[in-house]
Amino acid sequence: MQVLYMWTVDTGQLIKSLDAHFARINQIKPLICNQWNCVVTSSMDRTIKVWNLNNIFEEVHHIDRLETQIDSISMSADAGLAVTASRGCIGVWEILTGNLQAKLANSAYGAIVSHAVVTKKGDYILAGESGYIIYWKVSDKTVAFNEKQP
Repeated sequence: MQVLYMWTVDTGQLIKSLDAHFARINQIKPLICNQWNCVVTSSMDRTIKVWNLNNIFEEVHHIDRLETQIDSISMSADAGLAVTASRGCIGVWEILTGNLQAKLANSAYGAIVSHAVVTKKGDYILAGESGYIIYWKVSDKTVAFNEKQP
């Protein structure tokens, strides 16, 4: 079990320790969205969890597992989206509900996704996949641009 520790900045006191994930935590990202003051964690256990800092005794929700570990997470608070990069695809998640909106992969025969970053407004995703740089248009889940990068 991987534990997430929360400390106060000014006094250094331990506020809370949370049983966060069953495997190593890859990333911790802050998220302020509407009235939410949250932290989002991603893990090698193939899950993402959203933690409400206003009420740190409860997890807001966890996002269902993908087939492979989550390597990175990028967020657009403006659009309420989280974008995850896992080995085989890009996951597009609705942050407030935890619903998976899409799994994106440009290669039909086993994509290798190395990076995925969503724009601030949430309209495009820039990804590195199988030797290509790809711009995904989020609204219709299509490739707007791709170029080979050996």
